[in-house]
Amino acid sequence: AGRAAIFLAAGPSGAGKDTLLLGAREALAAVNDTSVLFVRRHLTRQESKVTDIEVALTPEEFSSASADGKYALEWSAHETQYAIAKSDLEAGIAAGQRLVLNVSRSVIEQVLREYGQGRGLEVFCLFITAGEEALRARLSGRGRETDEEVEARIAR
Repeated sequence: AGRAAIFLAAGPSGAGKDTLLLGAREALAAVNDTSVLFVRRHLTRQESKVTDIEVALTPEEFSSASADGKYALEWSAHETQYAIAKSDLEAGIAAGQRLVLNVSRSVIEQVLREYGQGRGLEVFCLFITAGEEALRARLSGRGRETDEEVEARIAR
C-alpha cells in the first residue's frame, strides 16, 4: 500500500461533481486501479435520489449516527444533512489509499487541520464549478427542488 492522501471535491450544487466522480471511478475500475477509494457520503435524502457513492438516511438515522460519533465530517446545506463516516475514512487511511470525498467547502479547513496538519496526510482540494446558466439547467433538470430552491442554491 502507498501513503494515504485525501482529495476533496467541492463546488456548487449542479456543477457536476457526482458525474465527474462516478466517471473517474469507472475509468479507474476499467484499468483495475484499486488505489483510489471514493468514500461514500451519507445524507438525508430519499434512496431513489442518491448515487451509488452516497448513502441515503432518514433524519432520525443520521441524528443517531451523529450522536454515536460515527462521523468524521458533518455539514448541512439546503435542508439536507451530510457526513463522511469515520470508519470509511479510517479504513482507507489504514490501507494507504487515495481517498476522494465529495464535501462542502465548509469542511475544508477542518480536513486540513485534522488530517493534514494533525496526521501529516497530503490533502488536495478540487474545486469543481460551472457557469450560472449550466448550474440552473442541471439543478432544474434534477426535478428535486422548486424554482425558488434552485435559485437559492445558485445564490449560495
